[in-house]
Amino acid sequence: MQLLEQEMEAGLSPATHKNADIKMFPTYVRNIADGSEVGQVLALDLGGTNFRVLLVTLLPQPKIDLKSKIFVIPQSIM
Repeated sequence: MQLLEQEMEAGLSPATHKNADIKMFPTYVRNIADGSEVGQVLALDLGGTNFRVLLVTLLPQPKIDLKSKIFVIPQSIM
């Protein structure tokens, strides 16, 4: 755990990011979710073999509509 934490810190630091084993970029959370959120969120996940696309629609409590599609990445472009 200690080594993982050190590597993540190296990945966040501008001074060590280039050579870090774990590349990380800071993100800024403006507010913590409180459950009253409504609207749509698009989530993209590019893994080693699949590209996942999710459209999450947050409706008034307690409803969520989730649509997803998975695309297999061809071996030729992996």
